[in-house]
This record gives sequence, C-alpha cells and structure tokens, in this order.
Amino acid sequence: MKKILSLICAAAFCAAIFTLIPMTAFASEITGSCGDDITYVYDTDTKVLTLTGTGSSKDYASYGSNRNPFIQNTSMKLATSVVVGEGITRLGNYLFNGLNQVESITLPSTLTAIGNNSVAGMQKVTAVALPEGLQSIGEYAFQSWRGLTSLTLPSTLQSIGNSAFSGCSSVPSLTVPGSVKTIGSYVFNGWTSLTDLTIEEGVETIGSQAFCSTQITEANIPASVMSLQFNSFDGNNDLAAYHVAEGNPNYRDVEGVLYSKDLTVLLRCPDAYSGAYEIAEGCTAISPSAFQYCAGVTAVVIPEGVTSIGANAFEGTSITALTTPGTLASLEAGAFYGCTTLETVVVNGSLTELPQNAFNGCSSLVSVTLSPGITSIGSGAFGYCSSLSDVTLPASLTAIPDNCFSYCSSLSSIDIPGTVTSIGSGAFDQCSGLTGVVLPEGLVSLGGSAFRGTAITSVTVPAGVTVINGTVFTACPNLTEIDFLGEITSVGSVAQNCPNLVKVTFHCAPMDPNYANEYAFNNANKDFEIHYPNIYPEWATERPFDGKYKQYTYVADLYASEVRMDGVELRERPYADGKQDMRFIAMITPVEGCEISARYIVLTCLSNGNTITVDCPNTWRVDEDGTIVFTAVLTGIKPKYFDQAVSAQAFLELTGKWQGTMKSNTVSASVNDLMGQD
Repeated sequence: MKKILSLICAAAFCAAIFTLIPMTAFASEITGSCGDDITYVYDTDTKVLTLTGTGSSKDYASYGSNRNPFIQNTSMKLATSVVVGEGITRLGNYLFNGLNQVESITLPSTLTAIGNNSVAGMQKVTAVALPEGLQSIGEYAFQSWRGLTSLTLPSTLQSIGNSAFSGCSSVPSLTVPGSVKTIGSYVFNGWTSLTDLTIEEGVETIGSQAFCSTQITEANIPASVMSLQFNSFDGNNDLAAYHVAEGNPNYRDVEGVLYSKDLTVLLRCPDAYSGAYEIAEGCTAISPSAFQYCAGVTAVVIPEGVTSIGANAFEGTSITALTTPGTLASLEAGAFYGCTTLETVVVNGSLTELPQNAFNGCSSLVSVTLSPGITSIGSGAFGYCSSLSDVTLPASLTAIPDNCFSYCSSLSSIDIPGTVTSIGSGAFDQCSGLTGVVLPEGLVSLGGSAFRGTAITSVTVPAGVTVINGTVFTACPNLTEIDFLGEITSVGSVAQNCPNLVKVTFHCAPMDPNYANEYAFNNANKDFEIHYPNIYPEWATERPFDGKYKQYTYVADLYASEVRMDGVELRERPYADGKQDMRFIAMITPVEGCEISARYIVLTCLSNGNTITVDCPNTWRVDEDGTIVFTAVLTGIKPKYFDQAVSAQAFLELTGKWQGTMKSNTVSASVNDLMGQD
C-alpha cells in the first residue's frame, strides 16, 4: 500500500512540474514581432517564415545589435520560404537581409514600399510577383538574386533605388514601365543574361551604369528621358547602337552614337561600334569615357571646334594615329589610356597641361609631338609606352612628373628643356634603352628611382639638387660615373647594383653621416672610389658613407688648380719718407669649369693677431703659362714695425663646376728679414 502511495505522489509531482514548462518549448514554432503591429511565426519543421499585421515593419541595420531577428537565430536563418501577409504596407530596411536559403517569397497586395537591402541576397529565389500598388523599391533591395529568371515591374512603380536589382544575372528580358520616373545608378547592373530591354515612355532619369554589363544590342531611349548619364549603358559588349526617340528635348543619335540634342557634346559611342568614326560637325566636347573600351573603333576624326576631351574618352580603342584639333583647350586624365595600337600622336591646341596617364599603356606608340604651349605634364603620362622612341618635350616645360616615362624601354635619348626644375620619382624608371641624359642646370629636385634601370653611362647632377633620394640611379648596368655638383645634404640608396660604377664625385663638404646611406653604392665595381675636392680634407677623416658593414675608398682630387702664396717683396715708394711697402704675391692657374666670384688675401700681424682683409679684384699680371698673379700691398710701414712679422694667406670664392672657398698656403715675413737685417 505504501509503495502504491509513493508512486501516486511521484506522478502528481511530475504533473505539477510539467505544468510549469511553457508549451512553446515543445512546439515547432518561433514567434516574435518585427514592427509595432506586425508579428512573425517561424515553423521550424516547414522552414516557413510568416509575417502578419498591418503597416510598416521595423527598419534594421546590416550589423550590430539592430540586425533583424531572423539572421540572429540559428533556426530562422535556415528559412526557405517567406510569406508576407495582407495589410503589411512596407518591408523595412534589412528586414530579411541575410536569409540566403530562401527559395520563395510571397508579397501582399497592400505592399507599397520595399526598403533598402530589405530582401537582398535571396539568390535561390527564381520568381517573385511584385504587386500592383508597389510604388518604391529601395537601394540594394533585391541585390544578387542570381536565381531570378523573370521579373515584372508593376505599373504603379515610381522609383527604383541605386543597385536595387544589381547582380540578377539570370533574367533575359525586362520592361521598365513609364510610371518609373527615376532609375537609379547600377539598378540593373550585371544582368549578364539580359538581351531584351524596353524602357517605356514616361521614364525621366536613368542613372550611372544603370544597365551596365548586359547583352542588349540596342539602347532605345524614349522621348521622356530628361537626364541620362554618359555611362548608363557602359560595359555592354554587344551594344551596337543608341536610338533616341523623336521629340526627346535633350538627346539624339547620329549613326548610333549618342549626342546631346544640339550635337555639341558627344556622350557615348556604343561598345560594339566597328570601324572609323568621324565626329559630327558642331561638336565641342567629347564626354568622359565616350569611346572607352570601344575596341572596334579603328580611327577617329576629331574636327576643328572640339575644345575638350574628357577623362578616359578613348581608353582601349584600336585607333592607330591621332591628331587633336587646334581648338583643343582641355584634355582630361587617361584620355588615351591603354590604346595599344596607337602609333603616332600630334597634340595641337592651346593646351597648357597634358594630364596624368594621358597615353599610359600605349605600347605601340612610337612618336609624340606636343603643343609648344604645354607647361606641365601629369604623372604617368607616357608610362609603359614600350615602343616610344621619339618625343620632343615643349621648351616651356617646368617639370617631368612621377612615372612620366617609366618602362619606355625603346627611349634611347631625350632632350630635357633647360626650364625643367623638377624630375619626379620613377620619371624614367626602367627605360632600359636610355643611354644618355643631360640634366638641366636649373634642376632642384630629383625624385627616387628617377633613372633606375636605365642604360646611362655617366651623369652630372646640377648644383641646385641637394637631396638625393633613394634608388635614383639604382640597377643601371652601364653607369660608370656620377658627378654631384651641389651642396649635398642627404643621400639615400642612390646607386645600388651598378656593377660598372667606378667613380662618384662630390663637389662639396662631407655631409652628416646620419644622412649618408651606408648602402648607397652597394654592389658597385670592385675598383669603386668616392672622390672629393682637396679643399675639403674632412672627407678623409669623416668618411660619411662608411658604416658597420661598408667601407669605401676616398680619393682627394684637385678640381681647381692650386692657389698659392708665392712670396713677398719690398715695394719701393716713389718718395723718401722712411717707410716701406710690402707686396704679398698670390698665384693661381685658370680654374676649369669654375668662375672666381671673389679673391682676397688675409694679412695677420703675428705679434698681436690683428688681421686685415684686402680684396684683390685686379690682376697684377698673367704669365705665359696662363698663371694669374694678384697681390695685396701693406703700405706705409714705419721703421719701428720693421721687425714685426706679418703673415698672408690667399682665398678664392668659386662658383660653377663646384662651389666653395679655396685657400692657399701661408707665407710670413718682416721688413727687416726682407732687407737682410738682423
């Protein structure tokens, strides 16, 4: 009896415990809310997510704590079907974003708006019925629905946000109803299966690259379109023609090419255009990317009257020759970038600037003639023009920018105008055929890698360049000598891996070793030497390039002929006053490549250290061997000073091949000594 009673009590206890557990824990449903008046039910067995209620759902974010509840739940992430109930009017931002296992979605007839990214990424959905009454679709709303094979846009739709259907790559045909006033940028970008496109009358705006990368062969623009980007149909390799409806107030087509209504602006040549094209008379501007990637275009005639050519306008075309009109005043970056068949270029017009990358990658380009009015060239303007062998730089050019001629391997010589003050980094980098270059005297800036990998044999760096950036002459296999004329303050890894480099000459005082790279001349010839002028004996002791692992050979050179004090003599005075004059004689032979800007002799009284500097502007005589003799005269020495010794040392200030002060030996004498007195 007691045993039976115990069993009954245990059963009652279990029953009581059971009543405390919520039934949903054992059910196949997960519930919650996603709006003020909207709830959801997810059936874990059928993997169906159902929304019921009225009005708009909540807006969510793509990350953080405000992500939609479905993506945060491991079970609901596996939903394969979504049903949005009647009464719901708006799907909020990111509402179903991330549910990439969904295969079908049902939308209510009450729906008027779909928010940004609301259903993006449902790549397994093959069809969706957008209800009549739907007015707006937000940005990226249906992005990457790769499985979608058909789409019908409702006649009530008014706007489609940027990239709303981008990446829906399996849809073959599309009609954009006239109710849609604005087609945003990239809306149908990447519809790689699209062959049949109809844009109905009523559409007013078509955004940038709205129909990029499709297979359409014609672009039909209705008369209602008021705003059309030049690249709205870019990247369509099969597009052969634009057709603009009669009555369009802003646009027209000429032989399938899109122009502004008044023909003043050429907007876009279709990608599949083939053969030569003559731009319509009256055209004044060629838009950016107007002929970009039109590989079938073999020649373009640009008429007089065209004043501007936009960025990348002819990039990737197959033109072989180019002459710009005399009216051209503006050329934008990359205008002829990657025209690999282009061989000759004549740039006429009132241009003052050739933009960056203007002819970059034109690997067949041989000859370039630039307008004489050009004063600046943009970086990379002729980079990778591997066939370029003939280019004349304008006489008014002030700078050669970064990478301007990099990898122009056929360029053997170039005349750099004397007006150039700056050569940028990599300006002639890897111009392996460049054998000689003369740097202009006015140069003040020389960028890193400017002549790396060239075939130059020797180079003189002008006095205005004081900082030598890294790798300027690195990997130049034929380079034997470098001459630095200026007051150099810093040297980077300037000429590494130059196996024939035997001599580098500095015409200045030694720099701070902290700014002299130990490996500046690494892997030079075994006989390599650093030369310096004998006027700076500090080089021999400071040895600025020597370091822990590198020691160099330093050689003192006589860059100017010796200046010396040759003697001293008594000078007769024209009258007897008991005084004497002493003439101190200095001599110098002509200085090659230099000018004497000043010469003087410093006289010092050895008894008290007092000095006097005597400028010597005049030449006393010139000997037969060209030696110049100049003197300083100490006049009116009284007898009581006859026994006091006076020393003299000559100084020369030089400019030109090298700059600095040369000083002579010192001579000393007294009047009594000269007179042979004790």
